[in-house]
Amino acid sequence: MENNNLILDEDFAQEGTEPQHFVMASHGKRLANYIIDRICWTLFFLLIGILLAATENEKTLNLLEDINPIVDFFLTAIGATIYYALFEFLANGKTIGKYITKTRVINEYGETPDFGTILGRSLARFVPFEPFSFLGSEPTGWHDKWSKTMVVED
Repeated sequence: MENNNLILDEDFAQEGTEPQHFVMASHGKRLANYIIDRICWTLFFLLIGILLAATENEKTLNLLEDINPIVDFFLTAIGATIYYALFEFLANGKTIGKYITKTRVINEYGETPDFGTILGRSLARFVPFEPFSFLGSEPTGWHDKWSKTMVVED
């Protein structure tokens, strides 16, 4: 059985305080976060599409209908990055999925990461094959490792 207990180094603790103890979120919670957040930002895009269709602007409808798959990928990546970055920054390391699973993102010091770190973490999700980085024994992905963050129990 894997040990998901983390104790952040005493050097990083605030002066006069004890080291912080965290429990890493399990693979199952990380997968649940992914599925819930994917549903949320897909619904957000669907809502935007419905609103654009409601305008009955023929140019807009033709643009959406004939969109290049590469452009579609980049627009989706930008939208999802905005979703993750804004939620995690404004909600202290949480997205809707993390609220539901009672988890949050912290940096290597046990704090909510700054906006730059969260933005980098969000962009790293779109590196090809990044989801496969979770297949190891630890419930961390490349976007965690590269941004020096982790998802822990709240």
